[in-house]
Amino acid sequence: MKLAYILSFIVAVNAALLGIDFGTAYTKAILVAPGVNYDLLLTPESKRKSVAGLAITNEGDDIIRHFDTQAQAMCVRRPESCIMGVKSALDEEGKVNVEIAAMLFSELKRRAELHWKETSELAGSVEDAVISVPAHWNAITRSSIVDAASVAGLNVIGLVNEGLAVGIDYAQRKGNNAEELIPEEYHLVFDCGAGETKASLIWMHNNVSSTSVELVNIANTELVSGNEFTLVVRDMILDILPESARDDARVMNRVWMSAERAKIVLSANNEARVSLEYQDVDYNTVLLREEFENRIGKKVNESIEIMLDEVLNGFEGELSSVQIVGGSVRVPLVQTKLSEYFGNIVSKHVNADESCVFGTTYYGAYLLGITRKRTVDIIPSSIHQYQFQYNAGNVTEMYMEPFEMEHVDEIFVNIIENDQIIQNVTITVPTFNNTAVFGMEFDLDPIGTVKIVSMKMNETSLPMKSTRLGMSASEKSKISRKLRAMDTGDVMRETLAEAKNQLEAALYALRELGDEEFVSEQLEWLEYEEPTLEEVYIKREVVNKKIDSYLPHVVEEVVEEVVDDVKKTVDKEEEVPEETPSHDEL
Repeated sequence: MKLAYILSFIVAVNAALLGIDFGTAYTKAILVAPGVNYDLLLTPESKRKSVAGLAITNEGDDIIRHFDTQAQAMCVRRPESCIMGVKSALDEEGKVNVEIAAMLFSELKRRAELHWKETSELAGSVEDAVISVPAHWNAITRSSIVDAASVAGLNVIGLVNEGLAVGIDYAQRKGNNAEELIPEEYHLVFDCGAGETKASLIWMHNNVSSTSVELVNIANTELVSGNEFTLVVRDMILDILPESARDDARVMNRVWMSAERAKIVLSANNEARVSLEYQDVDYNTVLLREEFENRIGKKVNESIEIMLDEVLNGFEGELSSVQIVGGSVRVPLVQTKLSEYFGNIVSKHVNADESCVFGTTYYGAYLLGITRKRTVDIIPSSIHQYQFQYNAGNVTEMYMEPFEMEHVDEIFVNIIENDQIIQNVTITVPTFNNTAVFGMEFDLDPIGTVKIVSMKMNETSLPMKSTRLGMSASEKSKISRKLRAMDTGDVMRETLAEAKNQLEAALYALRELGDEEFVSEQLEWLEYEEPTLEEVYIKREVVNKKIDSYLPHVVEEVVEEVVDDVKKTVDKEEEVPEETPSHDEL
């Protein structure tokens, strides 16, 4: 079975690891911890994926956050409270909204810790996380995700490129047959998600005990995505509604949700029925897949072809397979285009919805050194262009030869990614005569950006001081305190709701004992007043005392009933029925 195979390479650890596939529409997570089955973390509704957004409402002075299905329901009733697509909603600097993303990560952390507590006596806190991100995200965007996780109380041990994560999952599942070992192979990961479509060229080097995996090239387009498909279906639905419907936010949210459902139906059927009510009028229509494909087919075909040409530009090898993932790969139009472009190597070997989160979690286990048996080795790589600039002088390409320099007290180095400074390094230089030979060593850090590993002068390592992109400790602390206050408010509301439920149950129990008037008064108080937790506890104590006062009478009545039943049984047994004469006696 799949689960048994996965468990074969994860070992027990003293701490927990949370693997997160941070998607545009949905987020998936896996908890690796002692005593916990290696599988997706379920939502409170027992779903295998969480809505990648939330709704925020104000009730008096309270700020209330709604997650998952509650968020979706709130988005219909109060569209202004809805915050969806956090991953794709980058600001002008290319950063995610750290505060909102932190709320989502914090909720995942809370669920993971609750799940661990419910399933194992070894439960503790979840602190380490590994998160999947698009390969084209730069250092600024990656840094903002790390900041968001940090605010949520998670230590990001690494970010993994989404296409590479799928490649890792595929490599560790497929195994190697020693008799049919293919030393080198290439695979393309085609990921058609809610926000964009990405293609990742993956290189694998195989031997009997392990497989090395490396990301070679990527390309992406936002012209083909789940959201783009939904927009087309939405417009088809709007064709039957009055023009005024477009100005009603609630109606537009209902139309969007209907379009999402119809899109899924059209992926498996030639038509989908849609019914909507607007201004007390029922509107019904049948959407045809043929019309859907006519509206978007040309854009899809052209955009996918351009993207695939780009990712395979300069590639002279032979593809072993095309692994398709993402919810929107189920759209027949997409599959038809892939078959036309690649032929019969298009494969469904991996789980289209969950491969990324399994590969992401494996990557985290790999970084922590808790994999076993057959290993997948990950070769770090980046598709970005890097340069460095020292002493604010000329920009020089990365991986330069050692250089000579006259004496200076300090060397200032800027690391530049795609023309953007991402790190400043100050290197203290000891006194020397004439000139000295300097050399730098670089590497990719766990979040996928270049860092200076060391600076040497005549083979002697020099002390370095580095500043990187990201929020300051005080900025993160400020947001963290705000979120902790919201968390405390959530706990207080949940506690109050539970206390009110218990009081209500006790009142109904008291009603069964006969105190109808008192119970009716208290139920009305519960429904129309806004009691504090202390007031509810006081009422519960009063109700419990009333129930206790009834118990002796109830017990006495029960005993009397039991005694009567016993007497009746004994009396029946003492009655001797007259013998019926036999046939012979007659």
